[in-house]
Amino acid sequence: MNIYEKLGSMVVSFQDLEHAIEMLIFSSMTSELRQIEIIMSLISFKSKVNIMNALLLELHTADDELDSSNIHHILADIKKSCHTSEQRRNQLVHSKWAYSFKNAPDLMLRIKDSATSKKGYSYSIEDMNTSQLEEDIEFINKTTERVHKLRNDLSLKFRRTHGLDGLSNIFTHKSLTNFINDSFLEKHNANNDLHNKTQEPI
Repeated sequence: MNIYEKLGSMVVSFQDLEHAIEMLIFSSMTSELRQIEIIMSLISFKSKVNIMNALLLELHTADDELDSSNIHHILADIKKSCHTSEQRRNQLVHSKWAYSFKNAPDLMLRIKDSATSKKGYSYSIEDMNTSQLEEDIEFINKTTERVHKLRNDLSLKFRRTHGLDGLSNIFTHKSLTNFINDSFLEKHNANNDLHNKTQEPI
């Protein structure tokens, strides 16, 4: 896999992570999926991570746990990994590259330049090889898996059904809410009928 394929793979992996965060936000709210999609399309990755963090801190106390681990601690670690993933993705995608050295076919040089009003122009060079890029991609993929797992675990434990894998594509939030309401009314009416029958004179 050449550098273009690896950078492309990183971009796709990062988009998967971003979508996983969006679905975790959806599972933590009562809005319909399309409404969440509209909002998410207008904000940055960093904002999505911060919204995810703020929502789950609001929904869960410091005593809530998943698999004997504190939810706040799990969330803090995932948030850190998300920010690291974005930082590394931006560093790699927005760099210049020199490669195809005759005596070192696996060597790549990442060149990052910048200019500020105080320091003027500056640049840095980083030696890289294909295995380092693969490690970055693997880190992003593992972070995505952790976000998916957190969403599914929270949805199961706290009964946020529309956040479960698969169900979010089957039900809109509105149809799920109607189903729950209909089930509640059916049970409520059945209880009322039973109560009325017990009150009838013999």
